[in-house]
Amino acid sequence: MEETKISTLHGLFAAQAKKTPNQIAVIAGSEQLSYHELEVRASQVARLLQQHGVGPAAIVGIMLRRSIHILIAMLGILKAGAAYLPVDPDYPAQRINYMLKDSGVRLLLTEQDITGTQFVGEKLDITDETIFRDITEADFVDVQPDNLAYLIYTSGSTGNPKGVMIEHQSVCNMIAGMTAVIDFSPGKTLLSLAPIAFDMSVFEIWVPLVKGGTVLLGTEQEQQSVEALKTLFAAHDVQMVMMTPSRLQLLKNTGELAILSQTTEIMVGGEAFPPLLLQSLVKYTCARIYNL
Repeated sequence: MEETKISTLHGLFAAQAKKTPNQIAVIAGSEQLSYHELEVRASQVARLLQQHGVGPAAIVGIMLRRSIHILIAMLGILKAGAAYLPVDPDYPAQRINYMLKDSGVRLLLTEQDITGTQFVGEKLDITDETIFRDITEADFVDVQPDNLAYLIYTSGSTGNPKGVMIEHQSVCNMIAGMTAVIDFSPGKTLLSLAPIAFDMSVFEIWVPLVKGGTVLLGTEQEQQSVEALKTLFAAHDVQMVMMTPSRLQLLKNTGELAILSQTTEIMVGGEAFPPLLLQSLVKYTCARIYNL
């Protein structure tokens, strides 16, 4: 099947996994998975979800620490025909409880040490390898382009958070538009720093994954510490990065803009991009810079 005819996220990923099965899909800390390994693990999650009654039109919550399990969960939910709701475990309990109740989530993929919610539905700890014993590949689910892919809640700055529902065809359209302009060549590594509950994470995770790239998933410490971020850049060949102007300004203020010298594409979004900050940035990198 030609890639241009595929209009689901997991369909695009499966097509890429066939092309580059041994390419590294995700790195998080000391763990990594190839495209083939991620496809297999996600299929096991999908099968597990199907055994628990999950299918099309269902919404499954994800509340996990930053690790490879986040991507396994996202892809597994989509392969089961459902949509995912990302929940940041560091959110206040009141916000978490509101999102889970308002969305109608009945099943939550999480891990044992995350507590403090009033969620009364079913929980599955997908970091527990024992639950995957004897789990086979998932049954095929016919997912249509207008099926829901994910649900993300707004910040709630004007009141209660609002759930925004995004269909597969909308995300695939975004990917097609972005990759027509920005060079997401297979094998490139993109550093993902956005929390999964922010829409920027959709771009950071799914665009490289359907184009044969590698997602380098920054940890909570690497999100917050300039020194940890500097160490991460030194350890990996990061070619692509997406940052807010605020984070770039922090690097400028600490004299660390030079860590971006090895990048080939820098994508800036989320806030206004001040011209003076751009002038400072181009002194340290020859990367193509995109104002999103």
